Amino acid sequence: MEHHQIKIKKVKLKDLDEFSQNALNDPAYQDLAPISLVRAASQVNNPLAEPDDITLLVALCKGRCIGYHGLLPGILKIDENYSKIYWLVTFYLDAGFRGQGHGKRLVSEIQNTAVDLVTTGITAGAEGAYRSMGFKDLGDLPYCQLRLDRLQSMHSPFQYGGNKPEQPGVFGSMFNRFGRWRYQLKKQMVYRIVRQKLEAKKNIFQSRLVNRLDEDLTSPMAQQSPYASFHRDLDTINWMLQHPWVVSRKDAGKDVQNYYFSRVRDLFELVALEIFAPDGNTRKGFLILSISLNKNKSVVKILDYNFYDPQDTFIAGYFGIQYAKDLLADRIEYPGSLNDFFEEQPFFKRLIKEKKRLYLFYPNSNDSPLAVSAGKIKLDYCDGDTAFT
Repeated sequence: MEHHQIKIKKVKLKDLDEFSQNALNDPAYQDLAPISLVRAASQVNNPLAEPDDITLLVALCKGRCIGYHGLLPGILKIDENYSKIYWLVTFYLDAGFRGQGHGKRLVSEIQNTAVDLVTTGITAGAEGAYRSMGFKDLGDLPYCQLRLDRLQSMHSPFQYGGNKPEQPGVFGSMFNRFGRWRYQLKKQMVYRIVRQKLEAKKNIFQSRLVNRLDEDLTSPMAQQSPYASFHRDLDTINWMLQHPWVVSRKDAGKDVQNYYFSRVRDLFELVALEIFAPDGNTRKGFLILSISLNKNKSVVKILDYNFYDPQDTFIAGYFGIQYAKDLLADRIEYPGSLNDFFEEQPFFKRLIKEKKRLYLFYPNSNDSPLAVSAGKIKLDYCDGDTAFT
């Protein structure tokens, strides 16, 4: 199929909410929806965006949507200077139209916006398309997963590296029959032991559950740093808290169908905690977690956190474990900076998998802010739309 048969529709931020509402009943988008209502409603509240920012490109063939690419406006901070960037998100092309250059054309249209571009958390297919269009490596972000689900293949929660007996007999058949029950029991035992070890720490701070972070808090962006970074201040975090684009099934309501990216899970909650000294008044910092349950897989993610005293950083891991224990979570995902804390806990070390998240970028010009600072940008776990999902 030739390029001239494909039309690209560009949707600006100021038009995004109306576009998504109209798409709900538009035959052009019944087979493939380019954005969900909940995501559009969130994006229009982005404090880092401007009304004329491009936020969505839709590929149409004979009046039908065959692909789309989302853009998330953001800010690159270098010292006290700020410049616009676009995060490339939600890249999807109908299987019947792949391999014909249509994905590259979507990317090319984005490159023509004359804004510095960056992307992360991408599939292998998207990576190939971006690289073929001139995108280069910005770096890899290390992060970790505590995989309690590995306990399913362990004969005992205290046995690591060994296999189940070759002739399990009656006990083997019981494991097969009651595997799920035993797995839940193993998780419960491990979480209980770890929480008991951490029990003494709970007396050195207090926490307060809030709907949004207080403006008196200090964000990581307020600290002086020799690095450039992708701006994420308290307004940005509160935007995420008040306008999530993944919701629990009970809160889903009416929305588009045939949308490729996640918008509904069995359970999805964002937890915001303000942390205080034992007196209940002196601020220590804050922490944001997400709790997700879908198809019997439960995950707790440690998202944004900042503590005025670096020695208090363990509090982020502490609450990650507390909420995971209550949920009997299958996994805890957390920034690599917390790995020492997690490795110190009983039984955790063999359950940790270290991972990396690739970043690619395409500068608007050779002397653009992103091009100039590319070698000294400090990457963060919540960059892009990671924290929303």
